[in-house]
Amino acid sequence: MNIEQLEQYKKDLKISIDKINREEVEMIFLNSSSLNGYGHFDVEEMNLELLNTKKLKRYLNRFDNKRLEKLIKSIL
Repeated sequence: MNIEQLEQYKKDLKISIDKINREEVEMIFLNSSSLNGYGHFDVEEMNLELLNTKKLKRYLNRFDNKRLEKLIKSIL
């Protein structure tokens, strides 16, 4: 592998990591919410503006959990 190929690989890898980080924030939030035992959310401590509500709702449908849906919809 030459220098140009390594540089391209580095750019491709960074783009892939950035894409994963942006797309998965909502799923991580839902996973932690469901594992939290449906405890109390302190909305003032969360920066919910970082979440994409369309993605959040789409991911929420994957859980098929009415308690989690009610909890998340109450904070949106």
